[in-house]
Amino acid sequence: MEVYNDAHVHYGHNADIDKENWKSNAETTFVMSTGSDHSGGNEIILGWSKHDPSIKAFWWFDNNSDIPDSVFGGKYHGAYTKKTINKDFHAQQLEQLKGKVLIVHCGMFLNGSIESHTSFRHALNIAENYPDIQVILAHMGGSTNPVIKKAIKHAKTDNVWFDTSGITNPLIIEYACNKFDENRILFGSDIPWCSLNAMLYNIVDADITDNQKEKILYSNMLQLL
Repeated sequence: MEVYNDAHVHYGHNADIDKENWKSNAETTFVMSTGSDHSGGNEIILGWSKHDPSIKAFWWFDNNSDIPDSVFGGKYHGAYTKKTINKDFHAQQLEQLKGKVLIVHCGMFLNGSIESHTSFRHALNIAENYPDIQVILAHMGGSTNPVIKKAIKHAKTDNVWFDTSGITNPLIIEYACNKFDENRILFGSDIPWCSLNAMLYNIVDADITDNQKEKILYSNMLQLL
């Protein structure tokens, strides 16, 4: 665990969290703002990335956002915007993300039903319609075991990735390595919402090979850089 990459780190103020500073100690970090203060956080993170190549800035966007060319990717969270990510409604933003990486928050609401703004199904729809965008389903597609298993079952295109942020059950990591492409699973800490060590040890505790652990914790992300 001395060397790892982190695909899901937040920076910025949120009323639920007193501390807004983050420190992942990862070799490369995908950094995005928090949901309550993304306007200022976006610019701060983008500024960091211009001086520190280990920081990859993700622009937290909504339907009114103009995404700068210099960002590494975009972050969308349907629970905050109260809107589903949609290839027609967000056409401008998705065009700006071509050739980049998109992280989509995926939640457990309504058990991942398409009626939920945070359903994994919407992220998979974007991946199918935009093959030149690498789409990461945050929280393994839905945080809970039944929803994650559905997301893995329906992930058909090779531009779909899963990050492990917020997952505390190593059995899910084992399941994903058996049922999905082990080369497209990324470690994510979800700092400061989650404990870095807890997220790391969830991978370490999984009954998978050392090579699979190394891929998830480090080398899989290299494919996106």
